[in-house]
Amino acid sequence: YGEGVESQIVPNRSAQYTNAGVAMPALKSRQFEVGFKAGTDALGVQAALFQIQRPMSNLDACARLGITPCTGANDGEAVHRGLELSGQWAARPWRANGGWTLIRATRQGSVAEPATNGQRPTNVPGQMLRGLLAWKVPAVPGLELQGQWLHEGRRNVLADGSITLPAWTRTDATLRYETRMAGTATTWTLGIDNLMDKRYWKES
Repeated sequence: YGEGVESQIVPNRSAQYTNAGVAMPALKSRQFEVGFKAGTDALGVQAALFQIQRPMSNLDACARLGITPCTGANDGEAVHRGLELSGQWAARPWRANGGWTLIRATRQGSVAEPATNGQRPTNVPGQMLRGLLAWKVPAVPGLELQGQWLHEGRRNVLADGSITLPAWTRTDATLRYETRMAGTATTWTLGIDNLMDKRYWKES
């Protein structure tokens, strides 16, 4: 169980907001998680179920819809429920790890913009997948070649879901070198992000 706190200040526009420039009451989110892990460094798995309840404000709705007058206040919440699975494997010179996160997130209790209730909160994908495969170069101690694969699902751009960003998949390549300099552990990394998916660069 965990809690998080966010703070927001009402925009200092007195022509629109009746409480312009005022710090709003703290938005306190709550997270519950239960899971397990098993295995060793050579082969292991983890799984977790989670729920996050995150309070929301009406500031975004007031700004986008031009609501005047508007009193900045808390306005319902976003509830994220999900499942996270991950695992790792190692057998020198190889190692690999990966994970899958499935998220069901919904906006609830909005009075300022009821059309958003039941919608997915902005910038939250429905699923995320990741994988990494690495190979330590036997002839050069400390040198490792890595390939990484990332996928994220569709996201809402607007709170009512009328504009979305499509899912994207990204493949990265990295060369990593671990050594010691003046007795200090040092890592050099040279990488290329997104080798193949042009949509990833266009999405925003």
